[in-house]
Amino acid sequence: MPQPWTTPHELRVFKQWERRPDGASGWMEAQPTGQVHLLCNCGYSTGWIQHEQMPSREQLVAEHGEPLGSIMR
Repeated sequence: MPQPWTTPHELRVFKQWERRPDGASGWMEAQPTGQVHLLCNCGYSTGWIQHEQMPSREQLVAEHGEPLGSIMR
């Protein structure tokens, strides 16, 4: 009999950026907004929150494992 399907933890942390054209030069300026979005394959999602409100690394690793592709590394 096959084993049941599971949703493994794959935590990702995204940092929000905003950008604008830099006047006449045509280059884009970018700066962080101070917000992050934590998202895991298990269904956990914070939506956009202030970086200071983010759970501790220890708590996140205990609940979701090592983050993939995040600002926490």
